[in-house]
Amino acid sequence: MDSNKPQTKRHGLLQFLKFNIVGLLNTGIDMAVFFALTGLGVGYILAQTLSYACGMLNSYLWNRNWTFRQAGGSAGNHPKSERKQIVRFIVLNGATLLLSIGLLYVLVTRMGMPAGLGKIVATACTLVVNFAGSRLWVFHSQKPAA
Repeated sequence: MDSNKPQTKRHGLLQFLKFNIVGLLNTGIDMAVFFALTGLGVGYILAQTLSYACGMLNSYLWNRNWTFRQAGGSAGNHPKSERKQIVRFIVLNGATLLLSIGLLYVLVTRMGMPAGLGKIVATACTLVVNFAGSRLWVFHSQKPAA
């Protein structure tokens, strides 16, 4: 029996909790920008793209330096490793953005849902994809912080 399994599970749960705390902050930023832009008459697709980008920048900074931080530093201190991580983060979040736009389109245009409600539903649907991609691909090689 592997004695590190309970610790690994706890670490994974702690990362998920931290990811969700960061996600709440990202979502707050994303929603505030989205509703401000749509309130100013910007179309929901452009508003989604701009608001998501604001949340994405916040997400990278917090997840790199807190959620998936290495012991003794941030998540990936080597410049080459950091560039690879940034590229992966952008690819993952670009895919998540496209998924959220697709969901918004279906929910708002095809199903007649109000844009605000569609935004909330799309955000909830993309949470799991984003966490799994962040943990298993973007920040995967990181050791737990002490």
